[in-house]
Amino acid sequence: MSAPRLVVAVAAAAMLVRMMTVLAAPGDGASPRMNVVLVTVDCLRPDRLGHAGHRGAATPNLDRFAGEAVEFADARATAPWTLPALVSLLTGAYPSSHGMDARGRSIADIPHLPKILQGVGYRVPALATVTRQPGMEALQVEGPAFESPETDVGQHLIEWLRTRGRGAEPFFAWDHWRALHLPYDAGPDGGDGTPGIPDTPGVRQVRTCIVIPAELQSFIPSERDAVVRLYDAELERVDAAFGRLLATLEAAQLAGRTVVVVTADHGEELFDHGLLGHASTTERATLYDEVLRVPLLLRIPGVGRQVVGCPVSQVDLMPTLLPLLGLEAPPGVEGIDLGPLLRGGSCPTRALFAESLEGGYQAWGPSARRFLWAVLDDGVKLIERRSWDGEVQRELYRLADDPGERRDLSVGEPEAVAALAELLAAHVASHGGPDAWKRPLVETTPEQRDRPRHLRRATVPRFLEPEDDERVSFADRGGRLAARWTGSPVVRYVVEYDVGEEPSRLRGTFEVAGTEVAYGPFSADMWSGMAQLNPWRFRVWPKADPQRASEWVVVRLEP
Repeated sequence: MSAPRLVVAVAAAAMLVRMMTVLAAPGDGASPRMNVVLVTVDCLRPDRLGHAGHRGAATPNLDRFAGEAVEFADARATAPWTLPALVSLLTGAYPSSHGMDARGRSIADIPHLPKILQGVGYRVPALATVTRQPGMEALQVEGPAFESPETDVGQHLIEWLRTRGRGAEPFFAWDHWRALHLPYDAGPDGGDGTPGIPDTPGVRQVRTCIVIPAELQSFIPSERDAVVRLYDAELERVDAAFGRLLATLEAAQLAGRTVVVVTADHGEELFDHGLLGHASTTERATLYDEVLRVPLLLRIPGVGRQVVGCPVSQVDLMPTLLPLLGLEAPPGVEGIDLGPLLRGGSCPTRALFAESLEGGYQAWGPSARRFLWAVLDDGVKLIERRSWDGEVQRELYRLADDPGERRDLSVGEPEAVAALAELLAAHVASHGGPDAWKRPLVETTPEQRDRPRHLRRATVPRFLEPEDDERVSFADRGGRLAARWTGSPVVRYVVEYDVGEEPSRLRGTFEVAGTEVAYGPFSADMWSGMAQLNPWRFRVWPKADPQRASEWVVVRLEP
């Protein structure tokens, strides 16, 4: 072997030995255990980060961190809203096992990271305010580290590390950052620092509302673009805070003995399938990948950059972290230790699951009478929606060919649907049974149920096609009469028409599911006859809210 190759081989062997030492099975505890900093970012989509390929992303600190970390590039949430997903991260259990699958419920009496680590001598400061939510108190094993509210992203975590970290080792410091959750105000100044954002009804709604139910969503294309820019502006704030966190670890000489984990509770819909938000903000849960895919980055002292492409779940974090700290995962954990994947192991053969009440945190009334599950197995994904009365709807996607989940294959591939439905049924049967989700919700007062409603603001639908005072010719439209408007793809609308003048005037209404309708093609003769009825007037409103009617649009048909 040549000298250069020998040097490379020795260096590679040394790195492998160091990695195996770090990722080895639990030791005898002779060496100090590493600290852990866990940052969970609400609504963080991995595809909006620069290192993941998003052009124009202002995430230099997260991107630089990713260059030093182990990245699980296909990590998935167990639920599309915060509480069940976070508890899965900390318990290694699916929501139907750990019990926090609806507002007002409590975590089951099962082991979780804060309790386990406190039991072996870790300091576990209470930094994440989400642990003060009803039912989440079990995760708060120490008193609040700070009484005053934060004025900036990550302020309390950074301050705790700066002032107390060196004297509190080993520690497990977890913080949950909510800056990416609605409303997207792009900073403490309410968005003044984000130039070029229009001041329109839809944008004002996004800048002020915590909850924007599906039936209240109505965005024109320019507003959609602006909303995504506001999301990215919030992400820039998160990245800046993360940069301050990394600098604090270095200044306190903690970086070399601290595992740093960055992940999210769930993703966020940015109009991928027509909606903005996630289960708790739309009150119309979906389980598409834009809400289930999450970043999962672990910077482990002694282990360099790696990318693992295997599908993994939030339930895997706890049984992966504990062995890194020289501890065994408790029995009954539903996730697996991902450490072997870093030592060259093959991807595990297993299915991954997700679930949610339709209304997420806001589930009540109709939105608590439908439940969703998803199962992913060998790249094929089934989404199942069940209603209280037994109605079942299923969608099937092959993610390698259709990563955006645009082509539902459920009708054309009944065998695949049946196989995944059977796999899902077995999972559900072992997690309380098919009717477990129907158990009564904890009673809340009207004030609690309606708490976010004062922060909701509805926008009326606006026609995208045809435009007001437009002349529509047979040749230009191919004999088709069509209309599109802003709104939600999952809402039923009423279209009102008023055609012609007396004595031949025609008026009436009809219902449409979604935000577009088209008729035709008509023959040239029939189009010519329709043109004799000019003008044609239309307006539209959500069926459930007739007060939110659009302005009338008036068009004239031309032969």
